Amino acid sequence: MRYKREEGFRYVFKKPLVGTLQIIKVNEKEVESNPGEAFFYDLSPGGAKIATEFDLHYKKNEIIIQLTFELESEHVVNGNIVWQDEDYHDGYYYGIELLIEEEKSTEIIDELKSFIQKEKSNK
Repeated sequence: MRYKREEGFRYVFKKPLVGTLQIIKVNEKEVESNPGEAFFYDLSPGGAKIATEFDLHYKKNEIIIQLTFELESEHVVNGNIVWQDEDYHDGYYYGIELLIEEEKSTEIIDELKSFIQKEKSNK
């Protein structure tokens, strides 16, 4: 089942933004996996579409991950996997619901707007 996005602001990157992901909780049990590479295809203050080579077995487990990415500054946020798709090269796409406070949400929106403006001026 696909997750229905209801937010008004979601930015789709022309070239995926490179970041990292780390599993921090599986079925309410805290864990600490090694960080792995993640490619951000879109981002909003409420969620993200990422791709990675790792099969996180989303349908069998409730998984909370920590994502790290950089816009104007580095962001470290937690998220809940809400869907998984196996159509990414040798890996998987994931829909992530970000678990962040309003202040962090506003910061991401502001930096995404700045990112978009810089991208437009570089054309």
